[in-house]
Amino acid sequence: LYNKAQYRFQPVKNALVKVAANFNFYHVQTRDTVNQTGYDQSRREIGLMVSWQQQLTNLFSAMVLLRKDWVIEFSIPVIPYLGFDWTLNRKRKLILHGKVARNYHEPDLNDRFWQPGGNPALLPEEGFNSELGVKASLSRKKLESRFGLTAFYNDINNWIIWIPSPMGY
Repeated sequence: LYNKAQYRFQPVKNALVKVAANFNFYHVQTRDTVNQTGYDQSRREIGLMVSWQQQLTNLFSAMVLLRKDWVIEFSIPVIPYLGFDWTLNRKRKLILHGKVARNYHEPDLNDRFWQPGGNPALLPEEGFNSELGVKASLSRKKLESRFGLTAFYNDINNWIIWIPSPMGY
């Protein structure tokens, strides 16, 4: 069950504020009748988000976002995000863009309980993400070409990854 409400408004010229709330309910009941394995688990999540996007000049815009989530049993840290778009050449639509953000991902029900392979003791992923890139668009009559190149750096602790094995998981 997914529920999301969002409100957008412009408090000042060239600014956009978004406020959102969500409530999600997950229930998984699975059973392997051959191996007699499976699980029956539920989880409720609540989230709040507020963002401010500002066109600071004709060529530069920035965005700040804060997100706070709760899995009913525990609180998740505040997740900040800061990003920008800088138009370097309007004619060629050449834009430099970047972002810096915190990463936090709580293991989902399958990560923790899927049989075989889940791990109820998994810790959440925590880390830091950043990227810097450039994108351009060229137009000739009815043909438009878009190009982009992005470099990124992610530093994640407790990364949750499913690795293939002879059993297929």
